[in-house]
Amino acid sequence: MTPSDYAAWVQAVGSIAGIAVAIWVPWRIHKSEQQAVQRAKDAYTNLLRDAFRNLRNTIEYLNNVAPETSWKDQQPQDVARELSSALVKMQDLSIVLSEIQDVKRLENFDAVLAILEFRRALDSAKPAMEKEALWLGDHGKSPHVVTNALATLKYHAEDLLYGIDKVLAAFDPEK
Repeated sequence: MTPSDYAAWVQAVGSIAGIAVAIWVPWRIHKSEQQAVQRAKDAYTNLLRDAFRNLRNTIEYLNNVAPETSWKDQQPQDVARELSSALVKMQDLSIVLSEIQDVKRLENFDAVLAILEFRRALDSAKPAMEKEALWLGDHGKSPHVVTNALATLKYHAEDLLYGIDKVLAAFDPEK
């Protein structure tokens, strides 16, 4: 082989290597971007799943804060105080709502539908819960007010728990 043949071979190998690098670098960048997007989606889904699990615990607490059969052994103002603290816990709903404004980021269509249905239930329950919180604050010594608050909160808590269970089932369909 002559020196010009060696030069031609080096140029050919270099050209092939250049083409391979020109193909591999954009492919690798694209793959990294896809992985980053998937990690962000997974993190968002996990955030929502955890938020709904925590919210479920809060609503269960509210639902069980003063069982109707045993609250009569307590002073109405004590029950009112417990219910008021449970209603304060319901402020977590506002945080969750701010996190679920962008449900379009979810790829799970069943989860999107369940979240939207839950938000409707929450929007329906919120005014009643706020009204009961005000009544408990103003008239918490009245057994009648406490009884009405319990009934209202339990009614809405059951609807909200049902909605949360649907959301969690959509997030974890295998369970």
